[in-house]
Amino acid sequence: MRVKSLQPASRLFSSMRRLVISEQLRQRFFALLRDHLLAVLFFLAAVSVIVYAATGAMGKTAYDGFYSVSVSHDGRTEELTTSSPTVGELLAELGVDVGELDTVSPAPGTAIDNDGFRIEVLRGRQVRVIDGDSQILGVTVYDEPRLIATELGYELDVNDTASWDEAIAMDSLALVPAVVIDRANDYNLNIDGQVIARKAQATSVGGILEELGHEVVDIAYVRPQLDQTVEEDESIVVYYERPNQEIIIETRRVQEGGVIKSQETVYQIIYDDVTDSVLERNVIEKYTVDQAVADSSIIKSVSTSHRVGDLTAEQQDWLLAAGVDEADWFYVDYIIFRESRWRYWVWNQAGSSAYGLCQALPPVKMRAFGEDYMTNPITQLKWCDWYAHDRYGGWPAAYRFWVNNYWW
Repeated sequence: MRVKSLQPASRLFSSMRRLVISEQLRQRFFALLRDHLLAVLFFLAAVSVIVYAATGAMGKTAYDGFYSVSVSHDGRTEELTTSSPTVGELLAELGVDVGELDTVSPAPGTAIDNDGFRIEVLRGRQVRVIDGDSQILGVTVYDEPRLIATELGYELDVNDTASWDEAIAMDSLALVPAVVIDRANDYNLNIDGQVIARKAQATSVGGILEELGHEVVDIAYVRPQLDQTVEEDESIVVYYERPNQEIIIETRRVQEGGVIKSQETVYQIIYDDVTDSVLERNVIEKYTVDQAVADSSIIKSVSTSHRVGDLTAEQQDWLLAAGVDEADWFYVDYIIFRESRWRYWVWNQAGSSAYGLCQALPPVKMRAFGEDYMTNPITQLKWCDWYAHDRYGGWPAAYRFWVNNYWW
């Protein structure tokens, strides 16, 4: 009986001993973990990198092995996920035929190796580009004629045009569509004594001036006349009205081969503002014409372009309210009339985003003189007056700059 009575005590002792050993092991484990924490973290990071690489890095999930892809073709775009390894295999899987003239971007052999992969199929076609006696047959993926001409190697000036030949149906299978280049003509312009070579599509003097951004009003002298057609490389002479200027033509009649002709010399006379004495006498041009033509020559003498009397009562009120010196009104009117025709709401027609009476660029410059700068001509004039003095030292100098440069 005494032996049996010791068995429970023995088992209890053994259990307590095992608990003590387990606690000692647990404490030893955490002590080792604490002492080697940095090494453990590096180990876990290395394992993570290995697992990430093994499951397909750079966007491939470890679960399905698919990538998200966008495929654009024939006017539509498909969004899908795929496990196809290359662009060409995916297109074949989708049933997208790629012809010899078509372009695939990226190339069919390119590997699909990331999410957000984009594929574009551009349908190519044959096209002819005709430039006078020259033409090229090529392949293009573009629809815009100018881009097609440039793609096939033609250099286009800003005034040259390219358009589809309307005589050829673009959707016809029997004919190759054609782009025709229309080259601008070369003209020599003499604008107030400054000779420049320019290109334009127009053929009349007035049309050429308008196309090239020059006014067809306030002209003191022009030859040929505005409605006349001129040939390529022909010269056009234009002198605009300016204060204290006079344009005169001296004519000498001569006889050549029994035909009466007129030798004409065109002068620009510049007078002093105060004394009216002649400051300059410039020869604009000399030419010989038949007498009948000479009798119809355009001769216009001007001493000024716009006097104060040309201002409306409303415009004068604006100038007074803006504090513009009355002595400067002629110069103010000269510039504003050419910049905006006194329309304070007008945007620049050439698309420069200039706005208002003085064509401020950008318009927000005028805000310093009032929040109503977009709608109030007086606010705009205050800014114009400040600008003329700040940049040029005054309206007379601003006027001289405008006359020489056609902008300010």
